[in-house]
Amino acid sequence: MELKRVFGNMMRELREKKAMTQLDLAETSGYHKNYISLLETAQRQPTLETIFAIAKAFEIKPSELMANIEKEINN
Repeated sequence: MELKRVFGNMMRELREKKAMTQLDLAETSGYHKNYISLLETAQRQPTLETIFAIAKAFEIKPSELMANIEKEINN
């Protein structure tokens, strides 16, 4: 599976586990709701800065976010 698709799916999964809307995630991460949507639908790729901001919004370490993505890619 394409890396940006795995990232988007992981974002959506984490967001739903936290009972957050895209707007909630946007406000918490400092990004626009449309950009969050584009990431989740794999229409955009995150920058390193974005990865850190998203992880912080989910209250996890960026390394944990990336480990989850790596695990999904290897499955």
